[in-house]
Amino acid sequence: EESDTIRERYREKAEQINELAADYPDLGIYVYKPVQVHETTMFDEKNEFTSYGREYNDILRDTLKVPYAELQVNTVADYKRYFYAQDHHWNYQGSYQGYVDIIHMIKGSYEEVLLPTSVVTSNDRLMWAGTMGSRTGYILDPEPFYYYTFDLPEYHVDINGDEQKVENMNNVEEQLTYK
Repeated sequence: EESDTIRERYREKAEQINELAADYPDLGIYVYKPVQVHETTMFDEKNEFTSYGREYNDILRDTLKVPYAELQVNTVADYKRYFYAQDHHWNYQGSYQGYVDIIHMIKGSYEEVLLPTSVVTSNDRLMWAGTMGSRTGYILDPEPFYYYTFDLPEYHVDINGDEQKVENMNNVEEQLTYK
C-alpha cells in the first residue's frame, strides 16, 4: 500500500546503512534484498491496482551509497521456482540464486560460484510448512524440503588464535532426522 511512513522508513534504513559504511570505510558493506511477490508489479494491471513495493525498493537503490542488489522476481514462474508455495521463505533454488547473486555482487559477475553436486529429496519425507501457511489454515499441504549438496572445500574458523569447531557441511544428510 502507499504510505509516506513506509517511504520514510526505507530512507532512514538506507541512511543508517550509509552512516555505518562511513564509520567503517575499511569494511565492505553490501545490501542484498530478497524481493517478495507483493513487492513486484506483476499482478497490478490484471487486478487494476498499484502496488508500491517496487517504489520502496527503488528508494533503497537510489539512497544507498553501498552496493545494492536484489533477487529478481519478474514472473510467476520466477516466484514458483524460488519460493515455497505456502510461505515467503526461499526454497533450495531461491537460496542458491541468492548465493550466486551475492557472490557476483561482492566479487563481480565473472566470479566462479560453487555448483551443486546433487539435489537431495529425502524421498519427499522431509517436509516444510511455513508460518504463512499456518496463517491461511494450511490450505496448501506441507511441501517437500529439498536441498543441494556441494563439494565444499575444507576450512576452519580461527577466532583470536583459537580454532573453532566447524560442522562438516558436506554431511548434511547425517545431521538431519526425519520420519
